[in-house]
Amino acid sequence: MNRREHCKPGDGCKVVVGVQHVTTSLRAMLATVALAAAVAGCSMLSGTTPAPSGQMQREALIGSFIDAVQRNDAAAIAAMTDPLVDPRADIAALLDAHGGRPWENVRVAWGPDEWGGQAIYATIAATTPEGPDSIKILTIWDTKRATLALGAAPGADPGADTTSPTP
Repeated sequence: MNRREHCKPGDGCKVVVGVQHVTTSLRAMLATVALAAAVAGCSMLSGTTPAPSGQMQREALIGSFIDAVQRNDAAAIAAMTDPLVDPRADIAALLDAHGGRPWENVRVAWGPDEWGGQAIYATIAATTPEGPDSIKILTIWDTKRATLALGAAPGADPGADTTSPTP
């Protein structure tokens, strides 16, 4: 016989069933909280940081960049830069040094994030038929999209320091 068959109106059996239900619900809630805390704790481990703003878009951008470099596609790379800059000279130099070769074992390392998530370097390493190759390129996040930091604004001083924030 189950517990309900022993219960008579007014003898408190509903309280026992209610306590069992609350206890089961609390166990499930505590398990969920423990799992959430464990997942959240992973981002707090030593040596890890939360992903900066636009990281998914940056990763997609770098994937497209890697494909474009292998295809030697200057137009595709130019489309990944800020439309207010002229990236042609930088792209030509980049493709001259790295373009048109198949890459294998491609790895991308990010960071450091010294600009509050706005500008983060991607270091791309790969194996080509000629041997190891790597490119370090700055990605920019402007709250709407990720772009590559190639080229210079028209009329900009070519010797200007573009690696430090302006005061």
